[in-house]
Amino acid sequence: MNPNHPWFPYLATGVAVLLLGTSAWLVMDPSPAPHPGSPAPELQGVDLEGREVNLEDFRGRVVLLNVWATWCPPCVEEMPSMQRLQDALQDQPFDIVAVSIDQGADREAVRRHIRDFVDELGLTFTVLHGSPTEVRQRYQVAGIPETFLIDQDGVIQDRVLGAAEWDAPRYRERVEALLAREET
Repeated sequence: MNPNHPWFPYLATGVAVLLLGTSAWLVMDPSPAPHPGSPAPELQGVDLEGREVNLEDFRGRVVLLNVWATWCPPCVEEMPSMQRLQDALQDQPFDIVAVSIDQGADREAVRRHIRDFVDELGLTFTVLHGSPTEVRQRYQVAGIPETFLIDQDGVIQDRVLGAAEWDAPRYRERVEALLAREET
């Protein structure tokens, strides 16, 4: 086609947009969002002492994986109920792993901020600082808080969007039912 033709700029723009869109689609992770019945994607975070922790480290245990941030009011609201659930099931193969996606240029300062938050609320369950990009990409979180109940085999059993009262009978019974299952 002649570059001097009056339609050329429109055609060239259309082709460029098509190529750009195709490139973006190819780069994006095409895997479906984690859902009940699917394996929990691998996830890494750093604990409040600076040690790297992998979700795989909890295999063989029931895990309540919570994605949250200190600046999120619903996240803060549900933390005490998570602690009560952890306390009630402390002798069981059950862990709460709360992955904060707080951001900041100084990662150590962010971890200190998270640690201060955890200390203020008296939380004793596992709290990690994770990469917001990695967490969002692997778990395709729609918002925070978002929580995944993962069984002993690493399979997602439930996905909860928004804050919950985690020690309410509805959730506690769900966790206890998983704890009662034999590991397959």
